[in-house]
Amino acid sequence: MSHRAARYTIFAHSVFGAEHVGFGNFNTVPGPGGPITLPGPSSSNSFALALGGGLDLKLTRHFALRAGQFDYQLVNSSANGHGHQNDFRFSSGIVFGFGGK
Repeated sequence: MSHRAARYTIFAHSVFGAEHVGFGNFNTVPGPGGPITLPGPSSSNSFALALGGGLDLKLTRHFALRAGQFDYQLVNSSANGHGHQNDFRFSSGIVFGFGGK
């Protein structure tokens, strides 16, 4: 979802789904002298979502300055023993647009 004005664009996004973490044929566990790698599959499936939004400032027809984008990510994982993980991310940069608007 976005709102475009002559000199800026405000946007928001959301993604809902699943996260799959697989470690192939090895399982790493803590040991007395460091991690120990044991044979055997280790994987998990978890609910995940990402929510965010930001502001782009138009420079030219095809270029904009991403003044800021904030994202929140949630992974509801029972594999790590913590139940869920909350992550926040901020990014900025240059945006190149292929379209004519």
